[in-house]
Amino acid sequence: MDDIRGEFPEYCYKACRKEEHANDIMQGTIHIGCLPYYRYMADNSRRDTTEGESSYTECGEVILTGYSPDSSKPPIHIKRTRNYKSVYTRINKIRVLCMSLPKVDQGHLNTFGPHIVKINDPKQLAKDIYDHFSEHDSIRYIDGANVQYDFGETPGHQLTEADKFDMSYKQKPQKFAQDCEFRIAVILNSYCGAVDCKHLDDESDKPQCELLIKLGKRLEYVSRES
Repeated sequence: MDDIRGEFPEYCYKACRKEEHANDIMQGTIHIGCLPYYRYMADNSRRDTTEGESSYTECGEVILTGYSPDSSKPPIHIKRTRNYKSVYTRINKIRVLCMSLPKVDQGHLNTFGPHIVKINDPKQLAKDIYDHFSEHDSIRYIDGANVQYDFGETPGHQLTEADKFDMSYKQKPQKFAQDCEFRIAVILNSYCGAVDCKHLDDESDKPQCELLIKLGKRLEYVSRES
Protein backbone atom coordinates (compact mmCIF):
# COMPACT_ATOMS: atom_id res chain seq x y z
CA MET A 1 0.00 0.00 0.00
CA ASP A 2 1.34 3.41 -0.99
CA ASP A 3 1.86 5.83 1.87
CA ILE A 4 1.05 8.79 -0.41
CA ARG A 5 -1.64 8.12 -2.98
CA GLY A 6 -4.19 9.94 -5.10
CA GLU A 7 -4.01 12.95 -7.40
CA PHE A 8 -2.24 16.23 -6.67
CA PRO A 9 -2.64 19.48 -8.60
CA GLU A 10 0.32 21.63 -9.55
CA TYR A 11 -0.80 24.10 -6.89
CA CYS A 12 -3.87 24.93 -4.81
CA TYR A 13 -5.25 27.61 -2.50
CA LYS A 14 -6.24 27.71 1.15
CA ALA A 15 -8.52 30.50 2.35
CA CYS A 16 -8.36 31.46 6.02
CA ARG A 17 -10.71 33.61 8.05
CA LYS A 18 -7.94 34.87 10.30
CA GLU A 19 -4.53 36.16 9.23
CA GLU A 20 -2.88 34.20 12.03
CA HIS A 21 -4.14 30.95 10.52
CA ALA A 22 -2.61 31.85 7.14
CA ASN A 23 0.68 32.68 8.84
CA ASP A 24 0.51 29.40 10.78
CA ILE A 25 0.42 27.44 7.52
CA MET A 26 3.43 29.28 6.14
CA GLN A 27 5.34 28.50 9.34
CA GLY A 28 4.44 24.80 9.17
CA THR A 29 1.55 24.60 11.63
CA ILE A 30 -1.34 22.79 9.95
CA HIS A 31 -4.85 22.28 11.31
CA ILE A 32 -6.50 19.22 9.79
CA GLY A 33 -10.19 18.93 10.63
CA CYS A 34 -12.49 16.01 11.27
CA LEU A 35 -15.46 15.34 8.99
CA PRO A 36 -18.13 15.80 11.71
CA TYR A 37 -17.06 19.45 12.06
CA TYR A 38 -18.34 20.14 8.57
CA ARG A 39 -21.63 18.40 9.34
CA TYR A 40 -22.40 20.67 12.29
CA MET A 41 -20.54 23.92 11.61
CA ALA A 42 -22.44 27.11 12.34
CA ASP A 43 -22.08 28.61 8.84
CA ASN A 44 -25.16 27.38 6.98
CA SER A 45 -23.62 28.09 3.58
CA ARG A 46 -20.69 25.77 4.30
CA ARG A 47 -22.38 23.12 6.43
CA ASP A 48 -22.62 19.75 4.69
CA THR A 49 -24.66 17.19 6.61
CA THR A 50 -23.53 14.48 4.17
CA GLU A 51 -19.85 14.69 5.14
CA GLY A 52 -18.44 11.24 5.84
CA GLU A 53 -21.05 9.54 3.69
CA SER A 54 -20.76 7.97 0.28
CA SER A 55 -23.98 7.76 -1.66
CA TYR A 56 -24.48 6.24 -5.09
CA THR A 57 -27.27 4.74 -7.17
CA GLU A 58 -26.85 1.31 -8.69
CA CYS A 59 -29.06 -0.52 -11.12
CA GLY A 60 -30.04 -3.92 -9.79
CA GLU A 61 -31.77 -6.68 -11.72
CA VAL A 62 -35.10 -7.92 -10.41
CA ILE A 63 -36.84 -11.02 -11.78
CA LEU A 64 -40.63 -10.93 -11.66
CA THR A 65 -42.39 -14.25 -11.96
CA GLY A 66 -45.99 -14.47 -13.17
CA TYR A 67 -48.19 -17.53 -12.99
CA SER A 68 -51.08 -18.34 -15.30
CA PRO A 69 -54.42 -19.54 -13.88
CA ASP A 70 -53.91 -22.46 -16.22
CA SER A 71 -51.59 -24.73 -14.27
CA SER A 72 -50.56 -26.46 -17.45
CA LYS A 73 -48.75 -23.34 -18.63
CA PRO A 74 -45.23 -22.55 -17.37
CA PRO A 75 -44.57 -19.42 -15.28
CA ILE A 76 -43.45 -16.26 -17.05
CA HIS A 77 -40.22 -14.64 -15.90
CA ILE A 78 -39.77 -10.94 -16.61
CA LYS A 79 -36.46 -9.20 -15.95
CA ARG A 80 -36.62 -5.59 -14.86
CA THR A 81 -34.20 -3.16 -13.30
CA ARG A 82 -34.62 -0.87 -10.37
CA ASN A 83 -32.43 1.77 -8.85
CA TYR A 84 -31.34 1.62 -5.26
CA LYS A 85 -29.13 3.84 -3.19
CA SER A 86 -26.43 2.78 -0.80
CA VAL A 87 -24.84 4.98 1.84
CA TYR A 88 -21.63 4.24 3.69
CA THR A 89 -20.50 6.33 6.62
CA ARG A 90 -16.82 6.47 7.55
CA ILE A 91 -16.38 9.45 9.85
CA ASN A 92 -13.86 8.94 12.58
CA LYS A 93 -10.98 7.37 10.66
CA ILE A 94 -10.52 10.40 8.42
CA ARG A 95 -9.16 13.92 8.84
CA VAL A 96 -9.03 16.36 5.94
CA LEU A 97 -7.18 19.51 4.97
CA CYS A 98 -9.59 21.32 2.64
CA MET A 99 -8.25 23.56 -0.12
CA SER A 100 -9.30 24.77 -3.57
CA LEU A 101 -8.08 23.81 -7.02
CA PRO A 102 -6.52 26.40 -9.36
CA LYS A 103 -9.76 26.66 -11.38
CA VAL A 104 -11.75 28.05 -8.42
CA ASP A 105 -13.30 31.47 -8.94
CA GLN A 106 -11.27 33.91 -6.84
CA GLY A 107 -14.36 35.79 -5.73
CA HIS A 108 -15.90 32.57 -4.46
CA LEU A 109 -12.64 31.59 -2.77
CA ASN A 110 -12.74 34.80 -0.76
CA THR A 111 -16.07 33.75 0.77
CA PHE A 112 -14.10 31.19 2.79
CA GLY A 113 -11.81 33.89 4.16
CA PRO A 114 -9.90 36.97 3.01
CA HIS A 115 -6.44 35.60 3.82
CA ILE A 116 -5.31 33.35 0.98
CA VAL A 117 -2.24 31.15 0.87
CA LYS A 118 -1.00 29.34 -2.21
CA ILE A 119 0.44 25.86 -1.82
CA ASN A 120 2.83 25.56 -4.75
CA ASP A 121 3.60 21.88 -4.15
CA PRO A 122 0.61 20.07 -2.60
CA LYS A 123 2.25 16.66 -2.86
CA GLN A 124 5.25 17.88 -0.89
CA LEU A 125 2.88 19.14 1.78
CA ALA A 126 1.32 15.66 1.90
CA LYS A 127 4.78 14.11 2.23
CA ASP A 128 5.73 16.50 5.03
CA ILE A 129 2.52 15.66 6.89
CA TYR A 130 3.13 11.94 6.47
CA ASP A 131 6.76 12.23 7.60
CA HIS A 132 5.51 13.97 10.74
CA PHE A 133 3.60 10.79 11.60
CA SER A 134 6.09 8.29 10.22
CA GLU A 135 7.14 7.14 13.67
CA HIS A 136 3.57 6.59 14.81
CA ASP A 137 1.25 3.69 14.08
CA SER A 138 -1.86 5.87 14.09
CA ILE A 139 -1.71 6.79 10.39
CA ARG A 140 -2.34 4.40 7.50
CA TYR A 141 -1.82 6.62 4.48
CA ILE A 142 -2.47 10.04 2.95
CA ASP A 143 -4.70 10.52 -0.08
CA GLY A 144 -4.80 13.46 -2.46
CA ALA A 145 -8.45 13.86 -3.43
CA ASN A 146 -10.11 16.02 -6.05
CA VAL A 147 -13.65 16.20 -4.69
CA GLN A 148 -16.35 14.87 -7.02
CA TYR A 149 -19.78 16.50 -6.89
CA ASP A 150 -21.81 13.41 -7.71
CA PHE A 151 -23.37 12.48 -4.37
CA GLY A 152 -26.19 9.98 -5.01
CA GLU A 153 -25.53 9.60 -8.73
CA THR A 154 -24.93 6.44 -10.75
CA PRO A 155 -21.22 5.56 -11.03
CA GLY A 156 -19.73 4.72 -14.40
CA HIS A 157 -18.15 1.52 -13.15
CA GLN A 158 -18.61 -1.28 -10.63
CA LEU A 159 -17.68 0.00 -7.18
CA THR A 160 -15.27 -1.88 -4.94
CA GLU A 161 -15.32 -1.65 -1.16
CA ALA A 162 -12.25 0.59 -1.40
CA ASP A 163 -14.13 2.89 -3.79
CA LYS A 164 -17.00 3.18 -1.33
CA PHE A 165 -14.64 4.07 1.50
CA ASP A 166 -12.84 6.69 -0.60
CA MET A 167 -16.13 8.29 -1.61
CA SER A 168 -16.87 9.12 2.02
CA TYR A 169 -14.33 11.97 1.81
CA LYS A 170 -14.08 12.50 -1.97
CA GLN A 171 -17.76 13.00 -2.70
CA LYS A 172 -20.09 15.96 -2.09
CA PRO A 173 -23.49 17.13 -3.35
CA GLN A 174 -23.64 19.12 -6.59
CA LYS A 175 -24.59 22.34 -4.77
CA PHE A 176 -20.97 22.64 -3.52
CA ALA A 177 -19.41 22.30 -7.00
CA GLN A 178 -18.35 25.96 -7.09
CA ASP A 179 -15.88 25.21 -4.27
CA CYS A 180 -13.62 23.23 -6.68
CA GLU A 181 -12.27 21.48 -3.61
CA PHE A 182 -9.03 19.57 -3.24
CA ARG A 183 -8.34 17.63 -0.07
CA ILE A 184 -5.37 16.06 1.60
CA ALA A 185 -7.00 13.25 3.56
CA VAL A 186 -5.23 11.64 6.51
CA ILE A 187 -6.50 8.09 6.99
CA LEU A 188 -6.03 6.81 10.53
CA ASN A 189 -5.64 3.25 11.73
CA SER A 190 -8.27 3.52 14.43
CA TYR A 191 -11.38 5.44 15.27
CA CYS A 192 -10.76 8.44 17.47
CA GLY A 193 -12.28 11.78 18.30
CA ALA A 194 -15.81 12.87 19.11
CA VAL A 195 -18.50 12.00 16.59
CA ASP A 196 -20.60 15.08 17.35
CA CYS A 197 -17.73 17.50 16.88
CA LYS A 198 -18.73 21.15 17.14
CA HIS A 199 -17.11 24.48 17.94
CA LEU A 200 -14.99 24.69 21.05
CA ASP A 201 -16.68 28.02 21.78
CA ASP A 202 -18.35 30.90 19.93
CA GLU A 203 -14.99 32.42 19.02
CA SER A 204 -13.43 29.26 17.63
CA ASP A 205 -13.72 27.95 14.11
CA LYS A 206 -11.71 24.82 14.79
CA PRO A 207 -13.17 21.39 15.63
CA GLN A 208 -12.52 19.56 18.87
CA CYS A 209 -10.91 16.51 17.33
CA GLU A 210 -8.72 18.09 14.66
CA LEU A 211 -5.11 17.11 14.13
CA LEU A 212 -2.68 19.90 14.94
CA ILE A 213 0.51 19.27 13.02
CA LYS A 214 3.64 21.29 13.79
CA LEU A 215 6.19 20.53 11.11
CA GLY A 216 8.82 22.68 12.80
CA LYS A 217 9.93 24.51 9.68
CA ARG A 218 8.85 27.25 7.35
CA LEU A 219 7.20 25.84 4.24
CA GLU A 220 9.12 27.30 1.31
CA TYR A 221 6.51 26.06 -1.14
CA VAL A 222 3.74 28.12 0.52
CA SER A 223 3.22 31.82 -0.29
CA ARG A 224 0.69 34.51 0.58
CA GLU A 225 -1.75 35.63 -2.10
CA SER A 226 -3.65 38.14 0.05
